[in-house]
This record gives sequence, C-alpha cells and structure tokens, in this order.
Amino acid sequence: MWDTRDMHLFLTRQFHDCWAYASEEYPNNPPPSGAYREIGDYRFGQLLESNEFNWYAVSVTDYPAGNRPHFKVILESDVNGDDRLLRGEIMTITDIMAARLGTKSLRPHIVAPILVLSLMGPRHARVLEADLDGEILNIRASRLYDFTRKNTDVMQLLTRYWIGDACGQTMMKTS
Repeated sequence: MWDTRDMHLFLTRQFHDCWAYASEEYPNNPPPSGAYREIGDYRFGQLLESNEFNWYAVSVTDYPAGNRPHFKVILESDVNGDDRLLRGEIMTITDIMAARLGTKSLRPHIVAPILVLSLMGPRHARVLEADLDGEILNIRASRLYDFTRKNTDVMQLLTRYWIGDACGQTMMKTS
C-alpha cells in the first residue's frame, strides 16, 4: 500500500494548495468544499479492513456549514484495480450513507450523495459517485486512471471533483 499512500499524500497536498490558492485569489467566492476533519469526528465505525486485501478510508470531508448530506472520502486499497467495484468501496459508501442519514441535523434529507476517490495498485485511481434513491443504490464509476507516469490532465480532473460544490436534490419535494 506504499504506492497508494504516496498517491494519497500527493493528492491531499494538491487539493490543499489549490483550495488555498483559490481562497486567496477569490476571497469573496472561496471554494465550497475542503473542510477536513478527522475520521474519528464522525460516527462511521472502522471504515477499514485487514483480511486478505487491505483497504481503509484515509481522508474525509464534508461542507463547512454542516447542513448538507454530501460527503467526500479518499479510500486506499492494496488490490490492483480493474473495472469491478471493490468490497471496500461498497462498504465505505453504505456505512457512510447510513451514518449520514442518521445524523439529527440531516434528518430532512432522504439522499446522502458520496464522492469516493479510490486509490489502488499499482498506481491507479478512479472516481465513484454514489447515492441511494430510497430503494436502489446507484454507484457510477469513472474509468481507472493511470498514475504510473505524470498525468496532469487527470490530476486537474480529480482536483475539480474534490474541490467542487455539492449538487442535486437531497430532500423530499413537498407536493
């Protein structure tokens, strides 16, 4: 998992530097996302597993106001990725969704969208977007991005995902 750890450290530094630059450059319109808190500040449980394959959630963020159910997480796994969803990705998504929707301040919401940056071997990453519409768990996955060589375009794409704002209807519409 040393490769995924290196990718995680590089990405979090990139996200922080871009967020700081945008906040300084546009003080009246700072980026909406980026409020990092320790995973232990949330009641998600372990969000890790060390069996045959190891995985764990290493970074989490929500929105500073705390009134949106949207959530972002960086997940590391020691498996060499392919197009299949990983056990750790699904468990992280479902555990966080259940905890978020059980939070008192978020009770009016019926959807808890989650963005996952999934880092895996040998030096690959993908983006997962997930939501539960009340009946069906929807998980959309990007292709696997290769970071064995410099990949500036994908780095910019991942930065836009991480710093981007929340969107979508998460509350039940009144009739």
